Amino acid sequence: MNITLLGYGKMGHMIASLITKDHNIVSTIDLTAPDATHKLINASALKDTDVVIDFSHPEGFLDNLRQIASFGKNVVVGTTGWYDHLENAREIVTA
Repeated sequence: MNITLLGYGKMGHMIASLITKDHNIVSTIDLTAPDATHKLINASALKDTDVVIDFSHPEGFLDNLRQIASFGKNVVVGTTGWYDHLENAREIVTA
């Protein structure tokens, strides 16, 4: 499986270290992490991605989800603190 990590801070790095030989990290996206491969969610960052694992910030969650959904990518959300917007998230992924 080809994985993109969104949010490449402490948790993103931990997830990267746990990825086995059966999976491949194709990109990492983070505005501030100097070792991320991409700063923004775009076609280049999501090329060949099967699933995005999101450990970003709750403030940007809905915008990130909209962008990921616009590329038709699957997403696993590890970010917490956005649950007040659960209905909005459902609308985004079912549109």
